[in-house]
Amino acid sequence: MKANISKKEVESKKELLKVLSETDSFLIPHKLKKIIPGYKKFKRHPDKRGIWSLSKNNLADHYSKYDKIFILYNGIAASGKDAIRQEISRAYPELTSTIITTTSRKPRSGEINGIDYHFLDSPQTFKKSIKDGDFLEWVKQGDRFYGLSKKSLQTAIEHPAPIVFSQIEMSAWSTFENHIKTTTNGKIFVLKVFVLPHMSFSEYKIWLSQKRDDDVEARLIRTSWEITKAPRKADLIIVNKMGKTKRPLKRTAKLITNQILEFLSP
Repeated sequence: MKANISKKEVESKKELLKVLSETDSFLIPHKLKKIIPGYKKFKRHPDKRGIWSLSKNNLADHYSKYDKIFILYNGIAASGKDAIRQEISRAYPELTSTIITTTSRKPRSGEINGIDYHFLDSPQTFKKSIKDGDFLEWVKQGDRFYGLSKKSLQTAIEHPAPIVFSQIEMSAWSTFENHIKTTTNGKIFVLKVFVLPHMSFSEYKIWLSQKRDDDVEARLIRTSWEITKAPRKADLIIVNKMGKTKRPLKRTAKLITNQILEFLSP
């Protein structure tokens, strides 16, 4: 099932890049709302700095009702989303598991096949898997393919851990949520989380060029699309305050986990 985003749709957000550059807005909801009104519906937790959610009334019906939570987890490039997820998994290994995404790109330094991604040997192999119906969703970014295989999803459903992370594109969130609702017993809740870095846009552009040396301009264009869509699709927005030490990371991971645990049955 394709959940791709057309190049035309993504590039239609180029104008936002210009606005972000001119205003040099901080990439946090109460600043972004001046440019994108959808962020007005997110409120910051006074005791959970860095976590912004829809009004509690929108989510209260879900509290303490579910046996398993799927976290649809995404964010703009180099926002630290992988580092947060990894820190949560290290701190709470008995509570968490991750759906392993498949990609056609080569592993980056330190990445391990079957842990970080399932790495296929070529785009052609990935295309064959698409044709064979192996993926619930897939997306193409530049010359790279990413996708969520049906086999990986079923493995996660059967895993005993109550919290499951799935890093898939926002364009596929609705497809994923509908699949869970129609194929499970109703005891799985899908929580949609988006990560932004605690930076001004000018700081972010420098950070991105340091962390990602390929397709920086294309990534910035895609970032503008993601920033626009996030307030319409996400339940939680995490503002990640990255630093030279792991202290902010550990604190953020703990706060997020405590927030997630509120949705689980005792």
